[in-house]
Amino acid sequence: MPFNAQKFILYCIAGLFAIQFGIYLIGAVSCYTKHGEVLQQQCVAYDDHLQKAFESALTTVLALLVHIKDDD
Repeated sequence: MPFNAQKFILYCIAGLFAIQFGIYLIGAVSCYTKHGEVLQQQCVAYDDHLQKAFESALTTVLALLVHIKDDD
């Protein structure tokens, strides 16, 4: 089976996004389980950051999938 560089890059990027969302999950848990005033001020825009990260990750992966499908 020949090496497919595009699929390899897709899997690497998907792995990086999984790690990134794991880090976001750890941050979300710490934001919503600790009720300190300082921490709550830092967590106000956390949902917006998570939404933007998810949208950019989804867009990137879908663009790569379309490109890989076109090449097959």
